[in-house]
Amino acid sequence: MGKSATPFKDIGKSCSDLLSKDFKVGKNTVEVKTKTANGVIFTPLATKSGDSVSGSLAAKYLFPFGVSAETTLTTAGTLATQLEGAVAKGMILTVDAETGKSAALASGKATLDYKKDMMTCKGSYDYYKGEAAAAASGTYGA
Repeated sequence: MGKSATPFKDIGKSCSDLLSKDFKVGKNTVEVKTKTANGVIFTPLATKSGDSVSGSLAAKYLFPFGVSAETTLTTAGTLATQLEGAVAKGMILTVDAETGKSAALASGKATLDYKKDMMTCKGSYDYYKGEAAAAASGTYGA
């Protein structure tokens, strides 16, 4: 079959990445990735911008049944966790949660992605904001 459908949010991604990720103006960044014997991937990251220094430590693990879990602790005092796994062929469920300084749980969001050759759909629900969103894109005659 021909080209596959590009998710709407990724249409201008290559241009955005070129300007934001590849050229970090005024920042010094150090990132190291290491993998342990049991498969846990640790990624410490430190960034110095002007006089401020910030950092994070991320740990990612892929469970044998196809679910990945990633947890990130930042110097700002937040803890973010993401669980991602396949629900069915072409369908991926992602659950994100993050702590805040004032509340035990500051955000919670579930996202469902479905991809086929000619289309892609995405639906999400943010528990704390009470917002639901949906998007779809497809190809015609490709």
